[in-house]
Amino acid sequence: MEARQPPVSGTPLGGLLDARSRGDHPGMSPRLVVGITLALAGCGPRPDVRQLCGVWAGAELSEHWSIDGRDLQGEGRMIRDGVEITTERLKLKKTRAGHVYVAMPSDVAPTEFAPIDPATAKFGPDRVPAATTRFSWANYQHDFPQEIHYLLTGDQLTAIISGPDRESGFEFRRVTDCVQVARP
Repeated sequence: MEARQPPVSGTPLGGLLDARSRGDHPGMSPRLVVGITLALAGCGPRPDVRQLCGVWAGAELSEHWSIDGRDLQGEGRMIRDGVEITTERLKLKKTRAGHVYVAMPSDVAPTEFAPIDPATAKFGPDRVPAATTRFSWANYQHDFPQEIHYLLTGDQLTAIISGPDRESGFEFRRVTDCVQVARP
């Protein structure tokens, strides 16, 4: 009796790889198995955007996020002479691909940024501390920004907007916990 090798460890299809090596799945090519394995490797869970809910204050900007069903509603505000002025409405809209970031500046059509795997970002931060939760979105047809990155570490939030020619970062701290939008 021939000794069986254990399934290939570290892959979601380890048993199929083992079966293929024994010839149990003649229709399953090694190339197909590798392709499926690589596709599944990038399908890890996205971070929960509800972690962004609350009021975030920075030196000259603030963001206010609240839960609205499966979405988050937000406002970006600028602080001028000690007074907060709403500069844009924001939304994190739940889709099959994840939450789409929608920026709606005053007097300008909304711009959508699709969720992306931070590892595929063309711009943005290169080094992120291990304890940081990273959210990334992109719209490469937009002039600027083309990517939006939120880096969350405890009650500290860094927002980075970037494109081919420039990058800007904003530091925030959480000043108010999350609230849900009241439904009539």
